[in-house]
Amino acid sequence: MLFRLIFLGTVLGTDALFYLPGVAPQSYGPREKVKLLVNKLTSTHTQIPYDYYSLPFCHPHIHEEAENLGERLTGDRIENSLYKLEMKRPMACEIVCRKVLSKFQAKTFVEAIDNEYRVHWIVDNLPSATVVVNELAPDDPYFTRGFPVGFKAQDFETGKDMHYLYNHIRIIVAYNEDHNPEVSKRKFDGQRVVGFRVEPFSIRHVWDDHSGPSFDKDETLLKTCNAMTHAINDPANYMSVDHPSEVIFTYDVVWEESEVSWANRWDVYLKGNPDDKIHWFSITNSTMIVVFLTVMVAMILVRTLNSDIAQYNDPGALEDAKEESGWKLCHEDHNPEVSKRKFDGQRVVGFRVEPFSIRHVWDDHSGPSFDKDETLLKTCNAMTHAINDPANYMSVDHPSEVIFTYDVVWEESEVSWANRWDVYLKGNPDDKIHWFSITNSTMIVVFLTVMVAMILVRTLNSDIAQYNDPGALEDAKEESGWKLCHADVFRAPAGGKMLLSVLVGTG
Repeated sequence: MLFRLIFLGTVLGTDALFYLPGVAPQSYGPREKVKLLVNKLTSTHTQIPYDYYSLPFCHPHIHEEAENLGERLTGDRIENSLYKLEMKRPMACEIVCRKVLSKFQAKTFVEAIDNEYRVHWIVDNLPSATVVVNELAPDDPYFTRGFPVGFKAQDFETGKDMHYLYNHIRIIVAYNEDHNPEVSKRKFDGQRVVGFRVEPFSIRHVWDDHSGPSFDKDETLLKTCNAMTHAINDPANYMSVDHPSEVIFTYDVVWEESEVSWANRWDVYLKGNPDDKIHWFSITNSTMIVVFLTVMVAMILVRTLNSDIAQYNDPGALEDAKEESGWKLCHEDHNPEVSKRKFDGQRVVGFRVEPFSIRHVWDDHSGPSFDKDETLLKTCNAMTHAINDPANYMSVDHPSEVIFTYDVVWEESEVSWANRWDVYLKGNPDDKIHWFSITNSTMIVVFLTVMVAMILVRTLNSDIAQYNDPGALEDAKEESGWKLCHADVFRAPAGGKMLLSVLVGTG
């Protein structure tokens, strides 16, 4: 696939690369399939993301479906799902699957609800969102990404705190359509997705026994919601997961026509959420890593420069320092002024192992049961050295007793600490070149370089042309510049200064 992308980008030029998935808008025809993909689970409490299918949701034969490079770089794990959408075709209470939760599976849902994990879906590169009413400004709601796995509330009858699962999702997709009666003057044909929000429900579904003796997702009729009865959040009928139980996952699909243009569909996500929490842990972690690495590199450089400058100013010291000098002294404590010795104590300059296979036999006289500190081995001990005897190899083809042992031998060596890596740097005639890794790295670098270069060339050419032709700016305002490179977050700047905007951005 990588070779095909590079080939197409080279042969077809910048126009072909410009229409990579996720870059150009996609138009759909009536009843055309629209993919709903699932992404990760996130929590502001633990800040540890999980794969969507790490919870026991309904799942198909799972395979990843990352759509563009940006999603890969942000750490998303996008996979297929069982939710079926068709453009402008509404659906009511469609059954995804029925699951009988075990005690362990119910517990995983409870833990996810306690940690306030949120589910993230994607339709046409738009993340799912839920509408939240701002208490300070009820007439100005805002969107928050994803939706909760479930919620905690008091039981309707007992008053105890219970965990409830959102097992019914109302999927609301907004689309934009050009209704110009003159086909030639339409900006685009078909419909474009410009919004994606969800409304979660918790429903303990009950199915009609008259529709069949056993549950069938295509034939069974639900009493709690169907084509004639809309889903509602009834506190007396919430879906609890505090105990193993049967869960039926369902969904609705609602299509809404919108006046929002495709170029502005991300505006609702960019609006500030007053309840957003600052991720202090991530900020502190990143800051500490940067500070630590900066200080470490600075100290190494200062120490090395001081040592080299001192040797340069004292030519008489160069002869004694030839064996261990320069960068090698950054890794050891070398102070010739303390004594005539280069160092005190011993330094490890080599480490090798010799493996043996021995079916150990232990002496019963040393005790009735095996004790690693008291038991005496017959096969090797302080008086008998271990040997590789073919008649006494330790086989693991059948269940058997294995005793793990080791010897330690210390050897004095003339090899200096600075040269102890020389034996590892000597070439092994049996080493094989990792052509796959080399080829893979090379192709990734080439692909990314070509892609970025072609996007930059196209953007610069387009923006310079618009800058030289002010009359063309009006037609290009909706979809132009860097906005199309990132799939949706650029708005053309006011004032017509397009040339500088491609470098600094205005989105």
